[in-house]
Amino acid sequence: MSEYVTLKSKFFRLYSVNVDKNISLNLCGDWINSVWVWNLIWRRVIFEWEKLQVCQLLEVVQGSSSILTFDNRWTWQVGESLEFSINSTYGILREEIEEESSHMFKFF
Repeated sequence: MSEYVTLKSKFFRLYSVNVDKNISLNLCGDWINSVWVWNLIWRRVIFEWEKLQVCQLLEVVQGSSSILTFDNRWTWQVGESLEFSINSTYGILREEIEEESSHMFKFF
């Protein structure tokens, strides 16, 4: 049976200087050109000896988190509202079918 250690307990010093103690790990960075870029925000400037801990933290997280291997968010980028609905999906599919059938009849 393996024993789990929280990031908070393993890197308590970094946790104590983190601005947002309740932030989810997936909100501590962004995908930029298909590469995950960390954006860790501290209450103060990190000391030189703490930078080693930051590197260790990132190694632990990168080695065990699927958030770093791909962007696992789904977005609906059709229409102005960016909101998904059955009606909007039906409209898109209907447009595609009509477009395909109009091309088919042009050849006859």
